[in-house]
Amino acid sequence: MSTFVIVNPRSRSGDAGRRLPELERLLRRHVPAHTIALTEREGDGERLAGEALRAGATRVVVAGGDGTMSEVVSGVFRAQAQARVELASLPLGSGGDFGRMLGLGRDLAQAVARLETGRRRAMDVGKLSCVGLGGEPRERWFLNITSFGMSGEAMLWLHEQGRRGKRGPLSYVESGLRGVMSYRARPVRVTVDGQLVHRDALLLGAVANGSYFGAGMHVAPDARPDDGVFDVVLAGAMSKAQALWLFPKLLKGRHLGDPRVQVTRGRLVELASEHAIWLEADGEPVGRLPARLELLPLALTFGGLP
Repeated sequence: MSTFVIVNPRSRSGDAGRRLPELERLLRRHVPAHTIALTEREGDGERLAGEALRAGATRVVVAGGDGTMSEVVSGVFRAQAQARVELASLPLGSGGDFGRMLGLGRDLAQAVARLETGRRRAMDVGKLSCVGLGGEPRERWFLNITSFGMSGEAMLWLHEQGRRGKRGPLSYVESGLRGVMSYRARPVRVTVDGQLVHRDALLLGAVANGSYFGAGMHVAPDARPDDGVFDVVLAGAMSKAQALWLFPKLLKGRHLGDPRVQVTRGRLVELASEHAIWLEADGEPVGRLPARLELLPLALTFGGLP
């Protein structure tokens, strides 16, 4: 198997770059036939994945965060190569939400060794069409979660902190609390498989293939990445005090019993609003509504699993 490793050296506040010599030693030991490439800017994950596939790679390994993986997935689908490539992840990202759900852990040596010995599993993939950050039509694929409303604006702030080199371990919690205190719920129309399920003010929405987002918030506890449906989690308008009360429940996945939270399942989700409602996908800001999200069942193979 020809293995191409894409490393985001800025992941986890630069820890991925600092551990690059360790990663190279482990790869030489466990995966001798490999090539390493480093991302330098946004979009490089998608570009490098395309180059790897054109060069004949049959496995693409991502050493970085969920955002880098999402770029790579988009590169695979844009190249229409999803049927002939296997993806894998190494735990060098900040949030690591998709890996958290799959039980990948944080041990880099174990993760590299599992590239050859680990299980393989077919995964569902989400396809997102929306208005990009600059107002252009945008299309992106995602493995984990696309969310909107409060979380979309929180990720815009977090992204800017990363640009300034100020994104640290507690940044996700800070961004969430900032969102709770400053975001004003606005009306959003949510249609799932052709049925209107929500049209009132919305604080937060998550279209979930995976179960965690925001570095460990258990937003969709029942979501599974191979069950053929999204879990659509919607939190309606509430006061700041109510939102602050709900926030710790969201961290632990205990918010689904709240009367202001509803969950719907389906394969096609359409979102619209007369207001500027921002979206994030796999931890990166991607654009705003209107948006269309389609689930592609068992469309990609993921390897190196425990």
